[in-house]
Amino acid sequence: LEGLKGMDLVRRTLEEARGAARQQGKNVGQGRNSPGTRRPTGADPARRRWSGPGPDNRDPQLFGALTGDVARTRGWSARVAEGAVFGR
Repeated sequence: LEGLKGMDLVRRTLEEARGAARQQGKNVGQGRNSPGTRRPTGADPARRRWSGPGPDNRDPQLFGALTGDVARTRGWSARVAEGAVFGR
């Protein structure tokens, strides 16, 4: 490695590291397309990193819909309906 400078030294060092990895049976030099880094097709489809252009349950919710959902999950539906009638 003597006499090499800059990018030539970097390239030579990288070639040696890749050669050592190949001797160990590793896939090298393929970047992100390497089979070892790719997730299987069916791996946890529920996990998404972004919501995309369509509606999503993480989007802001209307206040009336949100309070209705809370009342329903806590079993308050009948009492809320009674309150709405008496409130008018």
